[in-house]
Amino acid sequence: MVHLVPCPPFRWDPERRALLRAELDAAFFHLYGLTREDTDYVLETFPIVSKNDVKAHGEYRTKRLILDAYDHMALAARSGRAYQTPLDPPPADPRVAHPADTRPGETT
Repeated sequence: MVHLVPCPPFRWDPERRALLRAELDAAFFHLYGLTREDTDYVLETFPIVSKNDVKAHGEYRTKRLILDAYDHMALAARSGRAYQTPLDPPPADPRVAHPADTRPGETT
């Protein structure tokens, strides 16, 4: 039987989440066959995201993070290596999950 818990399985970390989203966005740009220039152009079509980023971070951070991830993925592809996330711990690693004793409905 599956027990739904009211809390997320992983700790909320806005900085880590921004990096995860950037990696996913960059991967989708690659999968759709967009060049870096195309990707840059598409990102410029989100003026509200840009405005909010500049207000919060002093730069269009979302664009920088996505293009950085895009570049790292492109480099890995050109070199024949699999892309390795710079996130430590990597996505879905148990070390970023809520401790078991803080999850409602679970026993240890």
